[in-house]
Formats: sequence, structure tokens, C-alpha cells
Amino acid sequence: YRETIGGTIGIGELNGLLNYNMRLFTNETDINAWYKKAVSHTNYVVEKQSSNPLFANKKYHLYENLNNGEHGRYILPLLNTKKAHMFLISTYNTLAFSAFEKYGKNTESEREAFKKEIDLRAQEQINYLDFWSRLAADNVRNQLLKSENMVPSAIWDNQDVPGNGWADRMGHNK
Repeated sequence: YRETIGGTIGIGELNGLLNYNMRLFTNETDINAWYKKAVSHTNYVVEKQSSNPLFANKKYHLYENLNNGEHGRYILPLLNTKKAHMFLISTYNTLAFSAFEKYGKNTESEREAFKKEIDLRAQEQINYLDFWSRLAADNVRNQLLKSENMVPSAIWDNQDVPGNGWADRMGHNK
């Protein structure tokens, strides 16, 4: 973005462009809410806030977890997906990415029904993280806050497609 578009329009960084366009074209004032709504047209997004009072106000939104040097290159592609059928789970510690088709959910009704499973897995994920955040000693607890101290861990679902085995690097069955 910076090299191709930023110099031409005078806004050198992507976050500035997105904030400018959000205010220009919508009534939204929160970039996190705007981004989630914008990508939710083709992707199912679950953002889970910690139930640990010490972590409850820490970063867990998808946009703020993507807006860093490591994952920033995913911001525009997620905004521009047309038929992705992806789902994403964002917590204060992790970003999980997968696709409905990997689980054989090829129709809209199958994907809609599968969202309950995704919500359950997101809750299990935050429960697991919160368990460790409560168990951790005071002197190391904040090291669990990847969204604050470092980049959240990306979790990419594997390529073992149920009923079809492992896909090759282009996504085809062997």
C-alpha cells in the first residue's frame, strides 16, 4: 500500500487511509467495529473478550490484532474478499483463521448452522487462555498479553480436509 497508493493520495499509511474513509463514508467512529462489520459480509468473525478482570480491557478486536507489522498485510485482503467463506476468531492472545469448506460446509445453510460450533470453539479458546491467565504468577501474567506486548499468535487451520485427506499446496486433493 505505502509504495503503490500511499504516495499518490497523500496518506502514507493504511491505518490513516482506513480511518479517513471510515469517517468520510460512514457514521462509524470506532475502527474496530467498522472493520468487523466490513469484513463480516464474506467472513464470520468472532471476537472474544477475556473474563479475567485483569485482561478484560485489553486488545482483542480483529482489527487491532491485525494492525501490526506482522499481520498488517491481511487487512486489505480481508476487506476485499468476495466469496471467501472464512471464519476468524480473535482474542487477546490469538488470531485463528479457517474456512467453512474445510469442514464440508459448502452451502449457506450448512455454514449458518456451523457458526454455533465456531462460537463454541471461540468460547473454549478464551476459557483456556483465561485459565492460564488466572493461574500465572503475577510476575509473568502480563507476558500472556500478546496483543499488548507482542504480536498475537496466528493459528492457521491445517489442510487435512475431512473425507478427502491432505490437500496439496494449491488446495487440490492428490
